[in-house]
Amino acid sequence: MVNLDWTTLTLAVIAIFALAGFFRGWWKEAISTGFLVFMLLLLQNPSLAQTVINLVNTVIEALWGVVPASLLPTFESVFGIQSGRIPVIDASAAGTWLIALMFVMVVSTLFARYTLAGHDASPVGSILGGLLGGFNGFVFMGLIREYLDGRSLPGVDQSALVLPSEIAQNTAGRAVASSGVAVTATNLPNVTILDSYIPWVLIIVGVGVLLMAFKNRVGYKKSDKGFRKIYIKQPYGYRR
Repeated sequence: MVNLDWTTLTLAVIAIFALAGFFRGWWKEAISTGFLVFMLLLLQNPSLAQTVINLVNTVIEALWGVVPASLLPTFESVFGIQSGRIPVIDASAAGTWLIALMFVMVVSTLFARYTLAGHDASPVGSILGGLLGGFNGFVFMGLIREYLDGRSLPGVDQSALVLPSEIAQNTAGRAVASSGVAVTATNLPNVTILDSYIPWVLIIVGVGVLLMAFKNRVGYKKSDKGFRKIYIKQPYGYRR
């Protein structure tokens, strides 16, 4: 059993994200913000999350059918898949969403890095990046808490749920991660990212940041003949 002071851990992660955002700049952090709020939207809408997982399972099934038979034993051995069975992702498992969260963070980081290669953040861009990085760290830790708890994952009986704040109060600020994970979190705040209107505020802010990033990167102008030409521009707060 491992005891974690959740508030201290959250502040540490937010500080790390803020520091990373300071060096990356606000535009690169905005890409990560977009991915994170998408994950939050899925957490807020279990039916949508289940639909996404079903789509992924359909793709896996289609790809599995074209894998050469000679390679199947290797795939089954590496991924621990029962022989002769098509792998299926469980949308109700916390591990599924933790892996998905790590995957989208890696994808967003690589996408931002190669999309804005050769650009360094200016002092203003760095400060904005630090603030946005802190926001991303807050959402990131909120998602991890909800995944470990498992209350809002697809397949859970939503009518039997208790508000996150009530759970924290009833357990004296102590929560145990589900799915057999031997981790106990103490000093939990009474409010989580899924309480009341909080998730929608975070989603709206995230979408606004992502739209601003798009507007700062993609522009258009009219040619002499009246046609609109789309071009890529250097976002505010960056320099070559």
